[in-house]
Amino acid sequence: MITVLNGSPNQKGHTNQLYQALFNNHTEHIRFDAYQMDVKPCDDCKVCDHKPDCKFTDDHQTLLKTIDRSHTLILLSPVYFGTFSDQLLKVINRFQQRFAYKHTHHKKTPALKHLYIITT
Repeated sequence: MITVLNGSPNQKGHTNQLYQALFNNHTEHIRFDAYQMDVKPCDDCKVCDHKPDCKFTDDHQTLLKTIDRSHTLILLSPVYFGTFSDQLLKVINRFQQRFAYKHTHHKKTPALKHLYIITT
């Protein structure tokens, strides 16, 4: 399965047009729109360093579970001032939980086979 994480706030813009061109006939994917997700920003509270969890309960847990079942993650985003959109960065920063799970708690995490970053 493919997980697509869209970082564009503009549903009729270039990023969405590219998404439509890539996935118009592809049915084995799940799309998350960062601007539609309820995700709190990581505040470096260190909870994930002490237990393999996060203090926030929001849409990020659903995203992580979906990524765990996927073989490919695709990040789509327009480029704003040389980087991803703000909302997409907020979602990516919460991957700190996954980093701590693997490197602090020494737990195995499902490995993606492919990561693609597509910017417009």
